[in-house]
Amino acid sequence: MYQVHPFFGGSMMAFRIGLGILLVVVLAGCGSSSSTPTTPTTPQPLTVTIVPAARTLGVAAFTPNPASVTAGAKLTWSNTDTTTHDMVSDTGIWDSGRIAPGDHFDFNFATKGTFNYHCSIHSGMIGTVVVQ
Repeated sequence: MYQVHPFFGGSMMAFRIGLGILLVVVLAGCGSSSSTPTTPTTPQPLTVTIVPAARTLGVAAFTPNPASVTAGAKLTWSNTDTTTHDMVSDTGIWDSGRIAPGDHFDFNFATKGTFNYHCSIHSGMIGTVVVQ
């Protein structure tokens, strides 16, 4: 016959029940959390391309147009055309100056909003930046 500790009531059945309860308590304490840690997101930069023959393309001169970025993101205009252009904000927020073929201009958008711009050299070239 088995000797059972008096703590478990002196019977094998009481021992098994006590052991089962102890096992459940220990396993319950080992559960895992399903929360996903959050990582801060970094605003993703975007490049707008000034396409070849842009001066004749109007709103298609800049690709993508409109350009969408998040607040704090950098937008780069890259001139792949064979002529010089500029990007001037309609409200005076930025002016790229003359951008030669193969060159680029960067601007960081700190605030949300919709910003229209144009090429002052070729007035038909217009674009929009949407900052979310």
